[in-house]
Amino acid sequence: MKSVEGVFVTPILATFVSTLIMCIISHEVSSTQFIGVLFTYTFVGSIFAVISALLFGWPLSLIYRRFHLVRWWQFSIGGAICAFPFWVAWFYPFNSTHWEMYRVGNSVYFYGVGIIAGYFYWRFVVRAKPTNNSLKWDK
Repeated sequence: MKSVEGVFVTPILATFVSTLIMCIISHEVSSTQFIGVLFTYTFVGSIFAVISALLFGWPLSLIYRRFHLVRWWQFSIGGAICAFPFWVAWFYPFNSTHWEMYRVGNSVYFYGVGIIAGYFYWRFVVRAKPTNNSLKWDK
């Protein structure tokens, strides 16, 4: 996968996986709400995740390439860094009732999406692809 495709595909995939995990382990999502929550959070979260990946992830991947940072955990940390500006915008001001009620659950979700998106970007775009040298088509 090319890096431009990865900037669009991996945040959407990460949002879906994070939402699926949230729906499964959260006691606040009932079985009747499962599909609706999965669709809504994935759709809305994907929009913000792709915007964040374009604004912050793309430049960060260029910095990583410049300094030869190619480990999966470095890209996962980069995903969390990309999630931080959206987290601040979502919760500001930090003395509101919204902050008091949702700070833990939403923080885990936002950073989870960022971390998983960073890992998926590494997995599908950055990681060295295995080659099969026995298939030489140019002989």
